[in-house]
Amino acid sequence: MKNEEILLAESGDKKAQYALANALYEKQEYEKAVFWYEKAAKQNHLDAQNNLGNCYYDGEGIERNYRKAVFWYRKAAEKNNSAAQFNLSNCYYHGKGVRKNLELSFYWMEKAAKQKEKDAEFLIGYCYEVGYGISKDIDKAFFWYERSAQHGNSAAQWVLADDYFYGDIVQQDYQKAIYWYKKAARKQDVDSEYQLGYCYDHGLGVEINAEVSFKWYKRAALHGDFVAQNIVGVCYEQGKGIRKSLPKAAYWYERSASENYDIALNNLGKCYSNGVGVTKNLTKAFECFTRAANQKHGDAMYNLGYCYDLGDGVTPDSKKAVFWYKKAIEQGSVEAIYNLAQCYSEGNGVRKNYKRAFQLFLQAAEHEDAEAILNVGYFYHSGKGIEQSDERAVEWYLKAAKYKNAGAMYNLGLCYLYGTGVEKNRKEAENWLTQACLYGNKNAKKIMNRLFSS
Repeated sequence: MKNEEILLAESGDKKAQYALANALYEKQEYEKAVFWYEKAAKQNHLDAQNNLGNCYYDGEGIERNYRKAVFWYRKAAEKNNSAAQFNLSNCYYHGKGVRKNLELSFYWMEKAAKQKEKDAEFLIGYCYEVGYGISKDIDKAFFWYERSAQHGNSAAQWVLADDYFYGDIVQQDYQKAIYWYKKAARKQDVDSEYQLGYCYDHGLGVEINAEVSFKWYKRAALHGDFVAQNIVGVCYEQGKGIRKSLPKAAYWYERSASENYDIALNNLGKCYSNGVGVTKNLTKAFECFTRAANQKHGDAMYNLGYCYDLGDGVTPDSKKAVFWYKKAIEQGSVEAIYNLAQCYSEGNGVRKNYKRAFQLFLQAAEHEDAEAILNVGYFYHSGKGIEQSDERAVEWYLKAAKYKNAGAMYNLGLCYLYGTGVEKNRKEAENWLTQACLYGNKNAKKIMNRLFSS
């Protein structure tokens, strides 16, 4: 500060004292700042009283003392200083320097809000929403959120956007939601950035735009949103809205997984398992699947069971494989149903039980799993776990063939060739075996070479 301003402060000018205190505070000379705040505060400079309260509250330049903080906040608050009213309300809310009292907290917060203190407006809205210090009133909550949002509070803008997005307390309006999400996102509100990505991803209030969606997801990811980080990884893996890059996909999965996010852990595990964007490492894959599975992620439970089944990254253990397949089924994993059926069919990790295997193949078949549908046909053909029926076997082979299953096509070719469950029909047999060849069935190629080559 200029010498004349310091002289003014020393002569007792409270405005100069307050300005000098602020300058010293900015230089982190807190003890000197407290000295001049107190000088101005004792002359009823309201902002100085509030700032002196802050120093006592935070213990900056003076020993922390919540009661003295309350004393100075109250002096300024009673003279209608909105910042002091806000701070005094905070003290009552947390019980710092005074006995906790939600009603008085609301009283002082409302006084600040009525002076267009945007943070107070937001908190008054929250009080009305949850019933802190006042009876719940959703309409009043919305009123204060809207007012705070209009005055630039990013948290209120996000809440208002969410209200329009979900339509819980106002009529759903995606375009208004996007308007407020953008307002908040400009202030780097990470939740709003994510929601904008979601809106452009799914065409909510705007046309679907993968590039714009990626831009917003990426911004949220850079600001630490681990869900967005995983989605950015998916975008890089699939080339959605951005040029495909498997190393970048793995990078973003890893960033998200570092927050122990189960979906990212499973995605990262698959990268390590298959060498996608990273050097193949089955041990790391197993570790990722384990961490995700312990959070009840169904696909990770299945993948962990598969690791134990094949010994990928861990010593093979068929019993543990069965354990995790069962856990995965509880979370809705269709792949796990099929693999567990195989375990019962072959007696891996459990006692061989064809009836149970058939039931599980049938359950997986209901989810349109082509290999499961094929196996239901096998079981009808062999009579394992179910009454033998070649006719029913053909029905199931036909169902599997609709999914371009080469094994089913091969079996249908044999059925027509030998008249198993259907009338012999050499032409139909050749047709099915030809299709099986086209889809890569080697046994079909051998039969075609032997029987139909001439």
